[in-house]
Amino acid sequence: MTPDRNLSILLVDDDMVDRIFVVRQLKQCGVATIIESAATVQQAMESLERQAFDCLLVDYTLPDGDADSLLAAMQNEDGLTLPVVVLTGREDEDLGLGLLARGAQDYLVKSQVSTDGLIRAIRHAMERHRIGRELDQAKRRLEAQSQEDHLTGLLNRRGIEKVINREVARLLRGASAPIAMLVDCDDFKLVNERLGHAVGDQVLINVARCLRMATRETDLVARIGGDEFLVLLPEAHLNEGRIVAERIRQELARNVVTTSMGSVPMTVSIGATPVPPKSNRLDQIVAATHLALQRAKSTGKAQAQWVATGLEATLGVANMESLRNCLLDGSGVWAVSQQVMDLRDGRPIATEFLARGPRGFEMPDQILALAREMNILTEVDRQCLRRCIERSYAIGIDGAVHVNVLPSTIAASDPRDLIDICRKTAAGRPVVLEMSHHWIPGDAHELVDRVNTLREGGLSISLDHVGYGRTSLEALLALSPDIIKTDRRLTGGVGRDPRKAQMLRRLADMVSALGATLVALGLENDDDVDVVRNLGIDFGQGLAWGEAA
Repeated sequence: MTPDRNLSILLVDDDMVDRIFVVRQLKQCGVATIIESAATVQQAMESLERQAFDCLLVDYTLPDGDADSLLAAMQNEDGLTLPVVVLTGREDEDLGLGLLARGAQDYLVKSQVSTDGLIRAIRHAMERHRIGRELDQAKRRLEAQSQEDHLTGLLNRRGIEKVINREVARLLRGASAPIAMLVDCDDFKLVNERLGHAVGDQVLINVARCLRMATRETDLVARIGGDEFLVLLPEAHLNEGRIVAERIRQELARNVVTTSMGSVPMTVSIGATPVPPKSNRLDQIVAATHLALQRAKSTGKAQAQWVATGLEATLGVANMESLRNCLLDGSGVWAVSQQVMDLRDGRPIATEFLARGPRGFEMPDQILALAREMNILTEVDRQCLRRCIERSYAIGIDGAVHVNVLPSTIAASDPRDLIDICRKTAAGRPVVLEMSHHWIPGDAHELVDRVNTLREGGLSISLDHVGYGRTSLEALLALSPDIIKTDRRLTGGVGRDPRKAQMLRRLADMVSALGATLVALGLENDDDVDVVRNLGIDFGQGLAWGEAA
């Protein structure tokens, strides 16, 4: 079995004698081969990054791992990118079957492999891998086709259901809830009856084209029924949703289907709403928009109607718009301050500034909930940052200025803009950006580059609410905060709870190992302060020194 071309093989084995033996076998078979060797998993991965190979021969046991760990390191979303044959010095059928299940193409015992058998195993592994890849590609093509509407090229009902199941739950946890629009063609049945289904198909194709033209690349558009379409805007506040609805109407007015029997104008009725919390199924989202669609149909068609949800339903549209405007321009945001104390001598060493909102939404959690409901979370958080920094300048404090910022704001902003906000209004004082640990997204590594840029711009980073509930060691290691603040639930009342004191001591040891400064947040009274000081924690903050003012 002679290959049609030279084979490029990566041989991974830390035993030099075994490597020489395998190379000799490959050379003796009369097949032109190019062989590169590696002795460890790391060296193998480096070789795979540098060049492409036809096949990988790997000894099961390696100094820094084994064939299993190498297979795991090579995996991507499409599986293994090249065929792998595992060599071993022992017979173990269960081990061999396990390797095959994890992607290896073959498993050979060195003492039982002849020269012809080795090259045959390589060629068979390459062929099986090729066939497997082609089958996977065909399966993906069929899967994609099964999720696409054959007439319009949009997602079909199955396709949008899959996206919703995968993405909408994540979007609902983000800074802005998605907006859903149910788009229904007005009097489409008459088009089919009078002009025929061929013209009706052209009308639907035109509607689909107009929907794509009126939406962003990140928006989702699907045909979920005969003349019914669903548009999902992943991050858009209510005004943006209304703009998109009007843009759809304008596109349809400009793009009229022309046939041999004349022009066929088409209007649509739109029912729209912010996607309610926990609505992560297609039927739930459609149901949420259906009342608004019925209203659009019953009041004249060719229009968009909205279902008010949450605060909009409670406060009314006018009040919501008024609140939205005062949050966006900063007129409804102000700041109070609370000092960070040195527990060793009782003097203040820094001041934290905390945002407050309009009447009824004064506290930070209320402001953020209101902003999130309006889909303006990042914009409002930036205004809160500005007001807090401006307040620090106005009262002329000494020491560092601590201000809060959401991780989602850091992720959505140019770090240079945040640096400018802090520099322009802090009057040269050191600024510490405090991120709540509980608001960090699932993968903290997504913030690392931006956080490092903020540090390079002269800002320090604090991670708050650490040590109680869901605490991610990965986030602490990835972001390397300069300061770590405890969760109030851990430190509040620590003076009368030995269990909390023990947990706080362990947290203090961990923070020390990370090279960060620990601030005990939420100290309520002198007993709390004494316990924390005796634990060797030098800095604290809380009601023991008075309310934020």
